[in-house]
Amino acid sequence: MTPGQTGKAPNHPCAGVTCLDNGHVEFRTCAAVAPRKGCKLRDFVNTERNFPECCERTYDCKEQI
Repeated sequence: MTPGQTGKAPNHPCAGVTCLDNGHVEFRTCAAVAPRKGCKLRDFVNTERNFPECCERTYDCKEQI
């Protein structure tokens, strides 16, 4: 990559990288999201999407009695 180029990080299902000057690289990951009560955060919906579109997650929600 050359300075200014962006892409997805290798070996991570959903993270973005930006090539900076002097050989530095900026890594970005999905924002932390708290699932609503009674739900668990599950897998990414589509890791083939570009970052940050790949951050969409599925939820497993159980009905509460």
